[in-house]
Amino acid sequence: MQKSTYRPDIDGLRAIAVLAVLAYHLGFSFIPGGFVGVDVFFVISGYLITSIIVREMAQGEFSFLGFYARRFRRILPALLVVIPTSLGAGWVLLLPTYYSNLSESATAATFGLSNIFFWLNTDYFDQAADQLPLLHTWSLAVEEQFYIVWPIALVILAGLSRTHLTKTATIALGAVIVVSLVWSEVMVRQQSSQPFFLTHLRAWELAIGAIIALAPAVKRRWLAFVMDALGITLIGYAVFRLSAASPFPGASALWPCVGAALIVAQKDRASPIAWLLGTRLMVWVGLISYSLYLWHWPIIVFYRYYIGGDAFSTHEKIALGAASVVVAALSWKFVELPFRRPTSVNSAMTIYFGLGGMLGAAVLAGGIVWQGGLYQRFSPEVQVAARYLDYPIPGDPLGRRCFITSGIANADAFDPDCVSVLDGGYNVLVIGDSHAMHYASGLFETFPDVNFSQIYASGCRPVIGTRGSGYCVDLMGRAFEEIIPAHQFDEIVVSARWASGAGVPASLQRTIEWLRTKSQTVVIIGQNLEYSAALPELLVADAVSRRSVPDMEERRSSAVEVNAELRALSDRTGALFFDPLASVCEDGACKHQTPDGAPMLYDSNHLTTDGAAYVLRDFRAQGLFRVPA
Repeated sequence: MQKSTYRPDIDGLRAIAVLAVLAYHLGFSFIPGGFVGVDVFFVISGYLITSIIVREMAQGEFSFLGFYARRFRRILPALLVVIPTSLGAGWVLLLPTYYSNLSESATAATFGLSNIFFWLNTDYFDQAADQLPLLHTWSLAVEEQFYIVWPIALVILAGLSRTHLTKTATIALGAVIVVSLVWSEVMVRQQSSQPFFLTHLRAWELAIGAIIALAPAVKRRWLAFVMDALGITLIGYAVFRLSAASPFPGASALWPCVGAALIVAQKDRASPIAWLLGTRLMVWVGLISYSLYLWHWPIIVFYRYYIGGDAFSTHEKIALGAASVVVAALSWKFVELPFRRPTSVNSAMTIYFGLGGMLGAAVLAGGIVWQGGLYQRFSPEVQVAARYLDYPIPGDPLGRRCFITSGIANADAFDPDCVSVLDGGYNVLVIGDSHAMHYASGLFETFPDVNFSQIYASGCRPVIGTRGSGYCVDLMGRAFEEIIPAHQFDEIVVSARWASGAGVPASLQRTIEWLRTKSQTVVIIGQNLEYSAALPELLVADAVSRRSVPDMEERRSSAVEVNAELRALSDRTGALFFDPLASVCEDGACKHQTPDGAPMLYDSNHLTTDGAAYVLRDFRAQGLFRVPA
């Protein structure tokens, strides 16, 4: 194998990779496959690490201590600046739940486990991933895990075949490439996120770089040119033709990986393309590529938090890209370079210092998680709203399964005890979708002298002949055909998210008229106020950034129209109508919180227990459930 020397063209290739990732993350639509820059980095890492280890082993100079000390000096300094800086920005900009999540990911990133953390908690191409400041460290974790395993594997292979290491390692790498690639493709076809994040399913990309490092140098200049040209073409195809909708990584990742391998392959004579990659500007971008990769994503995410939006204007994209390059250049000069220069600190001390820095960062992040994202940063009023960011979805107060969801998707799971009639009691049936269910806890609290029966199905209108998912049709069919005819209810309450979809169904009037033959009193509950996002999040963001809760006029107008239609229907059928809007809105102003500071809703459209109780107390004052004395 040819003696390794500095390759400026590899730094140029790094520049292409990091700029592709940067452009993709900034949202430039003409680079839909820019995320493949990470795959190019994997091939480069496999090539360089293998070249270094094999060369040192051949010279009798390899030591695990020295190898890992160099990795510590290369990776940790910039990372251990990015993580605390991100935590500092999170202190200012992030809500407690998001701050706690950031701190959890920071702990994982510190110990090279963020790929596993994000595999368990997110999807790289989900919109929510745009709000994770350290998401990009997943690829760094993959490389770190490779650094742990591969040197050990090479030493073992060298011990098994002292005179034929190149041949033995090539066979082993070939097996890794085949097994890992096939496994990855199978998992991609199953639409699993494992191939994207997990090292064993990315190993083939690193192994491609490693096997290239063991191959003999290309001696013919024309062949070197063809390889470089084909390599750039394959990478370009991946960058401009692949997208977030492509099945990836799997076989689709062969485009950038094979392209990168063709370029990094050793060549005795440089081609014109290698010369272009080795120009001063390309090399400089390549030199700062690690810092640019580390810094660009937190800058983008935190700016998105700051402006409270998702899409960037062209000017914002350019400004964010320029800011990322400036910060990366400073990081490279004042953080990376000083630690990479030879020092009097030996390898053992380097590792001790590195482990100490990792432990310090982990303690800092862990403390934030332990404190629940530091609610104490905010005023008492904001703390009340912030605690609803992780609000558990309310269920039946008695622990029964009265609410059938798409996650259950089986009407047979409905608990028969949810329907009961007590002799001498005041018996009320509440039927509907999640907009009926969200009143459950408040009903029991506000009307303790009422015996409630409950039938709820997610996304299911409580009407005769309802349509939708099988569990919805089954449960509502059973309710109207079996349960209601078999019981005598004093009142029946019908509630749903009437403003969604096509609005109030035509079959509702027929349903109310039929219910009036089964119960002396039928109640219709109207549409409640809805928001553009989770109300607790809007309230806390309002307090933190001093932006007002978004104008609800358009959504309120829709609810007002629906409720007017429901009121007219109740007048025609003799049903009672109760309007949640009238309970929270007066003179054009709507209450977002209860008098105790609790948000009315826990998401964009469902009432909290406190909000439901507030509305129901008003309903009681209006005469809901006329329980005999």
